[in-house]
Amino acid sequence: MLSLTEPGRLALERDMGERDARPAGAWASLSATGRGEPEPAAELMERVADAETPASG
Repeated sequence: MLSLTEPGRLALERDMGERDARPAGAWASLSATGRGEPEPAAELMERVADAETPASG
């Protein structure tokens, strides 16, 4: 079993929020038509992979 300290839990929540925001932002940049096509989906994955990771601090 794993248990987190309060600071550890908050850091995990922050990290997961940042990870969720990156693909959501890239997805939002696609047009409604583009969201239904496979080619833009591949472009989305490339954007997510190329996105800069925010500095932790």
